Amino acid sequence: MPSVEQNKVKRSGIGLRACDRDRAFEGFTLFAPLGGSGTVYLIDLDGKVVHTWQMPYPPGMYGYLTDSGTFFYNGKTVDNSTRYINGKPGKGGAALEADWNGRVLREVRHPDHHHDGIRLRNGNVLLICLAPLPRDLIPKIQALYHLARAPEFLPTPVTVPEGVLKAGRPVVCYIARLDRRKRPTLFLDLARRFPEVRFIAVGISRDAAWDAELRARYAGIPNLGLTGFIDQFSSNRLADILEASWVFVNTAAREGLPNAFLEAAAHRCAILSAVNPDGFASQFGYHVQDDDFARGLAWLLAEGRWKAQGERGYQYVRNTFAVDRAIDHHEAVYRETLAGTSRSKQP
Repeated sequence: MPSVEQNKVKRSGIGLRACDRDRAFEGFTLFAPLGGSGTVYLIDLDGKVVHTWQMPYPPGMYGYLTDSGTFFYNGKTVDNSTRYINGKPGKGGAALEADWNGRVLREVRHPDHHHDGIRLRNGNVLLICLAPLPRDLIPKIQALYHLARAPEFLPTPVTVPEGVLKAGRPVVCYIARLDRRKRPTLFLDLARRFPEVRFIAVGISRDAAWDAELRARYAGIPNLGLTGFIDQFSSNRLADILEASWVFVNTAAREGLPNAFLEAAAHRCAILSAVNPDGFASQFGYHVQDDDFARGLAWLLAEGRWKAQGERGYQYVRNTFAVDRAIDHHEAVYRETLAGTSRSKQP
């Protein structure tokens, strides 16, 4: 085989692209397509499939072969509850151990399981879970571990456009799955109540029948566009929608993905949401009460309030989450932590 091409663009694609045997570890590679149904592949150094497993769930991120020859797998379960983890990237739900033939030997399930879990030497299973940290626990944690300051969340780096060109007429967008629990009809119904506003819904439902029902029910509304799924990594179409939009809408009753809010605010969109994480919607848009999204939208559109709220959100994201600032914050915290660790080790 040829040596490894150092240009990432040239070597992109699927399958084994190149192999430098003098530098590669003589072993096997285990992987499962994230968008697959749960088929796991074991390939050799030449890219040849030497074994497969068919797991009962799609991959919930990680899996590995154990010292005893079994396969430990973290799977993603379907859960329509209102738990915090649902809808978040990396959701798991089940960790299981299978033999060489794919027969499940045991399975552990937890509703807050997130992306990884391991089998310990004593046979127990350790899972990573994701759930909100109650704020009243922060001072207790600080006291328990003798922390000099309260724990803080490090900012997620967000690309902030240099400038955005908003549409000349009102545009309101929804970017999320169209699953029932996200209550997309609250957004879609707004199109009939505000005929002068253009509405764009980006996403699909995991339930194909429900997705088809929605598209049939709301077909023919001239100011409503249902784009389907848009891959934000393969084109600029999603960014273009955010750039044109005046208002970003989140109709879920218990979910508000912070990254989605931040990306919308980075494009100077006002936030219209039924959830209000850390006061984000109330500060940079409108926090909806009693599911009255029409009232909130009317308030934002009146007297250009959406523009002022969107600008306020943009400044907040630019000053806190812009890539350079966020990375500088991370590095400062890492340096301080490492310095403190070094001092604690000195005699």
